[in-house]
Amino acid sequence: MHELRTYEAIRDIFEDKIVSMCFEPDPQVFVQWFRVMVGSATIEDDVVLYRTIDGRTGGFDFRCDPSTKAVMVAFAIAGMLWTSIFPGLMRKIGKTWKKK
Repeated sequence: MHELRTYEAIRDIFEDKIVSMCFEPDPQVFVQWFRVMVGSATIEDDVVLYRTIDGRTGGFDFRCDPSTKAVMVAFAIAGMLWTSIFPGLMRKIGKTWKKK
């Protein structure tokens, strides 16, 4: 039987995955995951370039700090509403960064 999950539970799963991928050391693993999340993504000279399904394009340095990477990823996934859709993301990034 399928488990019915709340919006908050699903949001937490997404936030946790974004956090783990922002600390991923292998750019190819990151880009493969990111491609699934946004539609199209490549990496050239450590710069991640993406194009979302709705036509937004962007890029960021793969080597940037985890907080910056989290913001870029969240914006690519959710657009300008990323802070409403992933409200706990920056707190989780901070906690994980302190542990590492």
